[in-house]
Amino acid sequence: MTPLDFAKAYLSWGWSLIPIVPETKEPAVKWLEFTERQPTIEEVSSWIDLGLYLAVVTGDISGICIVDDDRIKNGLSEWGFQSPVVAKTQSGGKHYYFRYDREIHSHSNTSLHVDLKGWHSYCLVPPFKDREWVSKPSENLEKLTPIPDEIVRLINSDKENRDLKQEPLRIADFIDIPIGARTESLHRIACSIFSKTNFDDGLRILKGVNDTYNPPLSQKEFDYQTTRAWQYIQTGKKPELIPPTQEEIIIKTGFKLLDNILGGFHSGGAYIIGGEEKSGKTSLVLNFVKNFVDAGNKVFYASTELSQKEIQNYMDSIAGEKWVNSNLHFYDMGEKGTLKEHLETIEEELGTGTRIVVIDNLTSYRDHSDLHKDEWMRIAQAGDSYRRLGKKWEAVVLMVLHLNQNTRLNEIPKSVKKLIEKQEQEKIFSESVSCYRRPTKDDLKGGAGMRSQTKGQLLLWRPYQGFFKNDLNKLSCLIVENNRHGATGDVRMNFDGVTKKFIETEPIDISYEKIVQTLTPLAYKDDEVISGEQMSYE
Repeated sequence: MTPLDFAKAYLSWGWSLIPIVPETKEPAVKWLEFTERQPTIEEVSSWIDLGLYLAVVTGDISGICIVDDDRIKNGLSEWGFQSPVVAKTQSGGKHYYFRYDREIHSHSNTSLHVDLKGWHSYCLVPPFKDREWVSKPSENLEKLTPIPDEIVRLINSDKENRDLKQEPLRIADFIDIPIGARTESLHRIACSIFSKTNFDDGLRILKGVNDTYNPPLSQKEFDYQTTRAWQYIQTGKKPELIPPTQEEIIIKTGFKLLDNILGGFHSGGAYIIGGEEKSGKTSLVLNFVKNFVDAGNKVFYASTELSQKEIQNYMDSIAGEKWVNSNLHFYDMGEKGTLKEHLETIEEELGTGTRIVVIDNLTSYRDHSDLHKDEWMRIAQAGDSYRRLGKKWEAVVLMVLHLNQNTRLNEIPKSVKKLIEKQEQEKIFSESVSCYRRPTKDDLKGGAGMRSQTKGQLLLWRPYQGFFKNDLNKLSCLIVENNRHGATGDVRMNFDGVTKKFIETEPIDISYEKIVQTLTPLAYKDDEVISGEQMSYE
């Protein structure tokens, strides 16, 4: 079996998985969300393709807890635990699987060299790091029993003296938390602390944790996150997501000329990023995303077309090196799920403090509970739902959208007529030159109603995007329309299709004669053929 075959089996058993960095055994992503949902097979496949290991998330999400007997590695005999499902580690240790039927917290007994993986913990699974199954889970999962109380007491036996005097909080554990990760950090720590103490005592500890953040969370945000954590520990259920009152934020794109016109993206609504197919909209948005994340913002990137691995390749190209930042969270909206489910997932992410959401691409979005709707209605409904979500959570929502297919300009009609009259119709294949006219907001798909409710539209125009063998291909223009918080106008850019980077430039004046001289295909001037090399184009 391949690693992907193992992963498919684990998912089919209801287990939640997370990616692990081989060298450190640490999660490769912010994994809190996978304590509440399973990853998709596409997410798992992309992790495997990146060379990452997989671990199962223990606790209620997967319905299992694990006893890790590592005594062999430390020169001791095995303790002798019994379970119908057992895995063996590279060092000879064993993992004993039990059914998770009650609140059981993780603990490591360093004197016994036995660990308990319970609520919100994780454990590497076969075949990663040479682990293997001693007994087949597929044949024995139904035989799993709850972990006996005596095993829990045994592993926790070293806590008896420790609990008499609580160890002081190690502030060093919470230093240098980036701005975009403060709410998730506080929520995770609060869940851990509230599982061990009462609300008032836990609140005093958490106030000290919050003081280590630079800057600390506001009182309203602090109260919101701690209350949600307490409710979760008490009920075992996710509390209703009620957004805290937040001040408006303005997110700069990182492009100076564009920000001068746009005034930045203002929270509390949505913006449309539009353009022709293959014009570089995803590259443009990911240029924005890199700038957002590098500035300390958390971004939730939901894609309907590209995998996490493909997005990673884009980011590496834009950065010019391997680019990794935990403040960028990826969500695959591709082949399954309903609009309601997608909205719930995004809202959960907004509840962790994320303030920027990207939907790429709204044109190819599918609500798999309602596939009979016309395209414009589907786009308008989804777009309005995401806009409302941005308004509710005072977040910035960027929605990528195609244009209607009516902006391509064909060659001079008289020239085509001459080819037909001369019985040289076949030359159309080698002498055809197409470019794209300037788009407007009225060219966007989805109808005028949705566009009128957004905070602005940015239209990417690459008039020579089909010309592959000359410098005209890179010429780009970003058109700002219907901007509620700034001006409207154009920003000239160059686009490098290899590095995926956009760079602002001053306007370039290119005469018709200059264009004709640089064209590689045949072109026309005053209905006379000007020879050149053949062009391939989209």
